[in-house]
Amino acid sequence: MAEVNVTRYAAATATTVYGKNPPFLALGSHGVPVLAPRDRSAQDVDADFLSSIALRAAAAASSLACGSVLAGTTSESDEHGDVAFWLGEGDFASGHELEILDALSLRARMTSDLKVQHVELSPSTHLPVSLHARPTEELAKMKDTLSRLRSLHCFRLEGLEGDESLVLYILLGQLTTPSGSAPWLGLMGIAIWS
Repeated sequence: MAEVNVTRYAAATATTVYGKNPPFLALGSHGVPVLAPRDRSAQDVDADFLSSIALRAAAAASSLACGSVLAGTTSESDEHGDVAFWLGEGDFASGHELEILDALSLRARMTSDLKVQHVELSPSTHLPVSLHARPTEELAKMKDTLSRLRSLHCFRLEGLEGDESLVLYILLGQLTTPSGSAPWLGLMGIAIWS
């Protein structure tokens, strides 16, 4: 997949989720859009890893003929891709979805009807089991990239304010760095369900 498509599809996801002013920065050597808190300095964020995970997700999705490797073929639209995000240090393990939503500045999109559901990950791909993916070289590279993350987990949100057909997938884990820190980061992708 060409990097221009990665940029377009990831930007479409960020804009759909956050509107016209997402916490959105073009970081990394490839200019791939990633979400990072505006108050973080560039050295706090591993922009190259975020760019890499976004590029690998886009390549894997393309190899499976879908827009988002998280949403897979469950989405009725392929106009949204996966966008990488950086949370940094914190308690973002499974079971702390509200804290994750706060850190991603998504609390304002929550409604009383919001459904937060755990998404089971395949041990063979580290991606949602609903992907039903045939093995591809790009999927293998994505698995290798995700293998660098500890405490990997995924959930989805249904019923976000403003668009009942939008389903937001969030996959995240901890990256062990050479300095010994373990910041949280991940991907978010969108499915459209009618």
